[in-house]
Amino acid sequence: MPLNLARCGGGLLQHLSLGQAFSRPVRVAISQGHARRLSLATLGRFSPNLRPASVPVVRSGSPSSTYATAAAPKSDTDKKATKSSKTAKTTEAARPKAAKTTKSGRRAKTVQPAKTKKKLTPEEQEAAKAKKEAAKAKKQARKKAEKEAKKASDHRLLVKQLKEAALSPPKKAPTYYAIAVENYLEALRANPQGLSRQEIFTTAAHQATNMSGAEREKYEAASASQKEAYPKALQTWLESHTPLQIKQANEARRRLAKIQNKRIALIPDSRRVKFPQSAFFYFVRERRASGGLTGLSIGDASRQMSSQWKEFTAEEKQKYVQAHEADMQRYIREYKETYGEEPKTAGKSSAQE
Repeated sequence: MPLNLARCGGGLLQHLSLGQAFSRPVRVAISQGHARRLSLATLGRFSPNLRPASVPVVRSGSPSSTYATAAAPKSDTDKKATKSSKTAKTTEAARPKAAKTTKSGRRAKTVQPAKTKKKLTPEEQEAAKAKKEAAKAKKQARKKAEKEAKKASDHRLLVKQLKEAALSPPKKAPTYYAIAVENYLEALRANPQGLSRQEIFTTAAHQATNMSGAEREKYEAASASQKEAYPKALQTWLESHTPLQIKQANEARRRLAKIQNKRIALIPDSRRVKFPQSAFFYFVRERRASGGLTGLSIGDASRQMSSQWKEFTAEEKQKYVQAHEADMQRYIREYKETYGEEPKTAGKSSAQE
C-alpha cells in the first residue's frame, strides 16, 4: 500500500524517497528508467507548475542495508591456510641468513674455525708418505701403460691402412720346388696319420727334396707355365689401376717396409715417370763413354770424376746444367700428363751437385 501511494503521488510525492515511505528499513530495487516514467505520468494530474525531481534510486546491483549482519564462521579450509602461512613464516625465520655482501658486491667469505690436525707419530708419517708414493707410482704406471697401448693401437691402424693402400698385385710364379711342397702339404693335411703340424711340414719338405725325376719334370712344367702367364696377368691387373694409384701403392710399400723393417718389393709399372738426372750424372756418363777411365776400379774412377767436377768452373758445367734443366722440363711435363697433378719435388738444381 505505501508503495502504491508513493507511485501515484505525482509531483507531491516525487520529493519523497521511496525508501522513506515504509515504516521499516527495506531494500529498494527500482531502475532509474521506471522511476522516471512514474514521475512523468503523475506530473499533470496533481500540479502543472511542479517539475519532475530526480528520484534517488538504489540500483539492483548494489542493495543498501541499514543494519549489520553477523560474520560468517571460518571454514576448515581457511583455518588450514592460516596454519600453513604461520608454519611457512616460522620455517623462513629458522633458516640461516645469507652471507653479507661487501661494498663491491662480492659475497663476504664465511670464516670457518680452523681445524686442529692430529699430530702423527713418525711411524704414521712414514706410512702416509709410503702410501702417497705408492699411489703416485701406480698412477704413473697406469698413464705409461695407457700411452703404450695407444701407441700400439695407432701403429696397428697405420699398418692396416698402409697395407690397404699398398694393393695386392698377382704373385710371381713359384718355383717347381714350392709347387711340390704345397702339393705334398695338401695330401698330408687331408690324411695327417697322427702327425703334428711341424712333422707334416718336415715330411712334405723331405718328400719334395727326394721326389722322382718324373715328378720333378711335372712340377717344372707347372712352374714354367705359370711364369709364362705371369706377365700377362700382371699387365691386366696394372691396366685396371691408374698410374697414380700404382704410384701411391709404391709409396705405401716404401713406408711399410721402413716401419716393419723388412724388404717389400715395389710394383713394376712401365708407365712410371722417370726422375730427372742431375748435371753431375751427365758429366759421369760422358766421361765413361769417352774411355778415359779404362783400367780404373769403380772407386778410383768415382773419386777421379768427383775431383774433376769440383775443379770445373761455372762455364765448364754449363752444358751439363742445360741438359739437367731440359730433363727437368721433361719430367714436369710427363708427370702432369701421367698423374694429373704437379710434382711435389722438382729435383736438385745443378748448383747443388
